[in-house]
Amino acid sequence: MQSDVIIETRNLTKVYRDFWGRQKVRALKALDLEVRRGEIFGLLGPNGAGKTTTIKLLLGLLFPTSGQALVFGRGATDVTKNERIGYLPEESYLYRFLNA
Repeated sequence: MQSDVIIETRNLTKVYRDFWGRQKVRALKALDLEVRRGEIFGLLGPNGAGKTTTIKLLLGLLFPTSGQALVFGRGATDVTKNERIGYLPEESYLYRFLNA
């Protein structure tokens, strides 16, 4: 039986550090969140509120400083969960000289 909780974060925190390991920016502080099957959920907030950081943590593109993120009951770093997720970033960060 599958769980009703699709996305869950517990005390999720992300601190970006400088070259010497000193705290530079606290992008996310102790986020607790549950999104259940069938819910429509919007992640809203001003610039710098941690929305993009949260999504990247859920996708396993960033690693949390502390706390835990689960998607489909699996840890965010489990890449097999990404087979069920579509993500279109605002900035793709692709090199201009590459083509396909």
